[in-house]
Amino acid sequence: NKVLQKAIVFMVQSGFNDYKYSLLHTESISEVSKLVPDVVETIKSSIEQLIKDAEAKHFVVSGIIPIGCLPGFRTMFPDNSRKIQCHKGLNFFATLHNDHLWQALEELRLMFPEVEIIYADYFKAFMTILRNHAFLGFKTK
Repeated sequence: NKVLQKAIVFMVQSGFNDYKYSLLHTESISEVSKLVPDVVETIKSSIEQLIKDAEAKHFVVSGIIPIGCLPGFRTMFPDNSRKIQCHKGLNFFATLHNDHLWQALEELRLMFPEVEIIYADYFKAFMTILRNHAFLGFKTK
């Protein structure tokens, strides 16, 4: 069991579905933004529980992607400007979540210095691909 505990890496990706559901059932990004502290606290508590109960030592925790760049969300929340590729308000919301998540992970790192907690920045990775799409071989019409 101890060997298995050392070998397991817990991949944590949470929050996106909570926000997606709320955004589908409300018209206000600011209302959904109020969920961020509770969602992040739930993620933090889940990780803390795995550390205490399962003696987990390795985590990769991902932030959420820039949802303002996803076609479905861009359709739901039109931006009235054809020049803008991504909805700035939705991306600000995603950044808000990711900033809160980063802070929560820092707190966990201080509480459990023996545990490896890596933050996977999906937002930055997604935006890098989007901004460099031509260089990376993606074609646009």
